[in-house]
Formats: sequence, C-alpha cells, structure tokens
Amino acid sequence: MNYYKYDYKNLSFTECFTATQNLNGIVLLFCKLFRISIPLRGIIKYPKPVGHYVIEENQLPSLANESINQCRRELIESGFVSPRYFLVTDPVAVFTLSGCVMRHESGNAGAITIVASFNSTQPPTIRSYTAVLSLTTDNRILETTNQGLYFRSPPQIESLYIRGTTIEHLWIVHKKRLAEPHSQYLPVSNNDDVMKMYDRMEQASFDMCVERGIYKQLTEEELAAEKERLGIVYAEPAIEETMLESPYTEKVPIARPVVELVAEEDEADDTQDPQLLHEIDKILNHTSGAGGKAMLFIVSAILFIGAGSVFWSWQITLSLVPILLIHELGHYTAMKLLRYRNLRMLFIPMMGAAVTGRNFNVAGWKKVIVSLAGPVPGIILAFPFGIAGIYLETEWMVKTAFITIIINGINLLPFYPLDGGHVLHTTLFCRLFFLDIVFRLTALAAFAIGAVYTGDFILWFLAFIMLTALPSSIWTNRIVKKLSRTDLPLEDSNNSTIPQKAVTTIAGEIRASTTRPLNVRHMANNTLNIYERLTAKLPGPGQTLGLLALYGASILLAFVGLVVFASYQQP
Repeated sequence: MNYYKYDYKNLSFTECFTATQNLNGIVLLFCKLFRISIPLRGIIKYPKPVGHYVIEENQLPSLANESINQCRRELIESGFVSPRYFLVTDPVAVFTLSGCVMRHESGNAGAITIVASFNSTQPPTIRSYTAVLSLTTDNRILETTNQGLYFRSPPQIESLYIRGTTIEHLWIVHKKRLAEPHSQYLPVSNNDDVMKMYDRMEQASFDMCVERGIYKQLTEEELAAEKERLGIVYAEPAIEETMLESPYTEKVPIARPVVELVAEEDEADDTQDPQLLHEIDKILNHTSGAGGKAMLFIVSAILFIGAGSVFWSWQITLSLVPILLIHELGHYTAMKLLRYRNLRMLFIPMMGAAVTGRNFNVAGWKKVIVSLAGPVPGIILAFPFGIAGIYLETEWMVKTAFITIIINGINLLPFYPLDGGHVLHTTLFCRLFFLDIVFRLTALAAFAIGAVYTGDFILWFLAFIMLTALPSSIWTNRIVKKLSRTDLPLEDSNNSTIPQKAVTTIAGEIRASTTRPLNVRHMANNTLNIYERLTAKLPGPGQTLGLLALYGASILLAFVGLVVFASYQQP
C-alpha cells in the first residue's frame, strides 16, 4: 500500500505559507502551534516512474493540452527538442498529472512541463510549471524552475525557484548555473534520461517528506474508507520491486515494500535491549512503602531545617516549613487525583520542597492544574488568615500571610522551572523546538541578572541549574522532534507502561545521537523522559486560552494580596 495523507503539523514556519501560497498559511501556522489535525481530502501516492505512462500528444486531456503546447513552443525556441508526453491518473488520490519532457540540443540539460489537476475540489485545481534539469558527476540534480517553493528540497537536489518567470529566462539562468566552475555534468542524451532525473527528484522529495512526517502512510482501514467514499472496488495491484540501472536513477527503487520492511524491523526490535526493558520495568513498578516515603520526607525536612538554621535562622526556617508544606500538598493532591504514579514529597535544603511522580499520555490541561495547585491554594488560604490577623491585631498572622503570598507569588513568575514557567511551557512554549530553547534561555538570563543585582544564592543556583541542563534539553528536544514524525506506538491501555517497540526505537535514537557511554539506568531514565514528552497531549486553543486566563487571575490575586497586607507590615 503506497498511499499517504498530509500532516501539516510538521511543516516549518516558512512552509506553512509556501505550501498554500495564500493567507491559508495563517490557518496552517495556527494548527501547527496547537497541534490541530486538519481533516483534508488530499491523498497522495508514492511516485512511480513516469516512463510507465507515456502517451501520444493527442491523448492529453483537454484541460492540460493548451498549457503543455504553449510551454512546448517556448522550450523549442530555447533549443529543446523531441517532446515526449505522459499522463498519470489515480482514482484514489483523485488527481491527473499531464507532462511533457524534452532534452536540450546541447546535450547537458532536459526540461519537463507538468500540468497537475486536483479533482478533489470543484472546479478542479490546476497547477502548472516547467523545470530545467541537469545531473552532476557527483549525483546531484540541478533544478531551475518557475514553480513556487512548497516544501524544502532534499540535500541532493539543488533547486532554484523563480516563480512565474518565462521559460526563456529559466534557460538563461540555468545556463549560468551550468557555467559555474565547481561542478561537471553528465550528458543528457535522450528523453529517458530526463524522465529518470525527474523520477529520482520526485522520489527523493517524497522520501524526505515521509521522514519529516509531512506525509504519513494510510492504514488499511483509512484506505478502505477512502475507496468506499469514492466508490472504488478494485484491489491495489502488486508492485514488482526493481532497481533502475542508470546514473540518473542511482540507488532509487521503482517501488519499495514498505509494509514488509517495517514488519521485519519490528520483529528484530522486539528482541533487543532485554536489560533496558528490565530496568524500565523496575523503575515503573518500583513503589516505596508508606514507611519509606515518610522516612524520605522526615529526613529531608530535618536537613532543610538544619541547613536553614545555619544560613538563615531557625525561626525563619520553621516559619517556611508550613508554607512550603501547604504548597506541596496542593501539588501532591492534584497529582494523586489525576492518577500520577510513584508520588514522593521531599524538602530540598536551601531551596524549598518538591513532589515527584510519573504519568504517560497526560492531557496538557492536567499538567497546568498540577502546576497551579501548589501556589493558588496557598494564596487563597493566606487571605482569611491575614484578614483574621488584621481583625485580631495579631502581627505575626498578617506577616505570615504576607510571606505566604510572596513565596507563592514568586512561584507564579513566568520562568522555568517555577510553577508559572511550567504553565507557560505546557500551554505555549513546548509546541516548537526553538520556542522551548528561547524560553529556557530567557529564564537563565532572568535568574542570572537577578543573582548579579541581589547576590542571592538561590538565584545563582537556579541559573546554574538552567545552564547545565540546557545542552540536555536541546539534545532531548532534537530526539523528540525526530521521533514525533514517525509512527511510533505511544499509547498503552492503562497509560502506565511503555510499548516494547517504543523502548527499542527511542533507545536506538539515543545511542545514535550521542557518543557518551550511558549505563542501563541512565538509558532507562532518558528513554522514559523522552517517552513522556512524546505522549504529552497539548491543550487545544480553547483550553489554552482558559488556562492562561486562570494563570493571569492567579497572578492578579497574588498582587492584590501583596497590596492589601503590605500596608499592615511593621517597619
């Protein structure tokens, strides 16, 4: 089965506009940012050699005949000879591809004119263009074309796009490129060579779109549904796999047995990494008893109080413990209700406290709720506590409420890894690789600048943590970006395990992307972290706006609390 569908979420920013060449690019960009799949009718098929579809001129469709004849006349005026025609149709992909190939009398170039009719729209959408092609001795294809840029070209195709220009100008520009001294070119002796160059270029471009995840193969169910919609009852004929023997088509198969190859790889993958699978199973199924969790909490609290008493004072440290405890209990309760696993709460000396847990396939809005469940309850509880202190004229109550709002308000600041940073990262900045890195760099700069001006140890420590974690974040993002374009199985029925094929695929990508030796424990943790990123479900547009509104309201509430209780502080 060689039919594919579009997935516009994997387009680059530029391609969102070049793929549509109109204001619909704004729609694609919006869908890309919010990971919205567009239910398009467009279906494409893996390209077969056009030499299989040669026809006579009088067999060209009427819609294409006039355009092709006009381009043929202009090509003849530029020295191209011996036109040959072809016609490719497909009832499932619902398109008609008409074309004319010609070689140049100089023997160093060929030209192809394409008229594509997409019948999924009424009236049919017609697109036409001409491309001049040459092949270098180091197997690169030189293309000069008057079509617009849609998707970026593969590295072995050097394309120059001059949208809307005349064929005469195309040939002038192409001759200048041929005259450049850095490359030599193979002769183009007949139209077969031109067709084979075009086939190679189309297959390379198609393969790159598959690799990038722009084209995704239809499942048997999706193809059957599309055929039923179109009223097609025939079976897809088997395709014989052969290899073209020509420098113009070197290493390019006519058709590839995609399903069989994937099946063979799956069987091989399932037998790999038994130690890694065992280590992941240990991590996922390791559960500390209540006694162990309580011991971790108590020991970490003692260390926190001890360190705080040395660097601050025991009075300040003891006053921070209940504030931090309420904050982390909010996170813990939310994570428990949302079915996070392996939850642990602990204090971090000189830094604060934290709750750890793990879950897969977590909806983005749930992550935001977990982030806000720490600071927001603390701010809300501070209001009645502080107001009671004002009414009772009890200074320590008002001061405690004020400090509670300050601590929780700081956690709402939009810098990673604070709670507010997690909110913005989950709703906005995790959607694109470069936005994630910019967000982390911004947090690093903010902490560093704050540390320079205040000399605060905690800010210096946060800046150091962000700096040391940055290379790992870039490395992880690259792996996640690459694997997100594949058909990796991600979901499990209970959202608590990781599919075996996902383990071996992620581990293989980790090994291929680093030269550092990783022990089994580190490999298992990295695999699970990447899998969590891949299974993260980003909030939709409505959810994002609602969550950002809730975040903004939380900041406003903290600001009001600071204004109210600041006026009651004794100098």
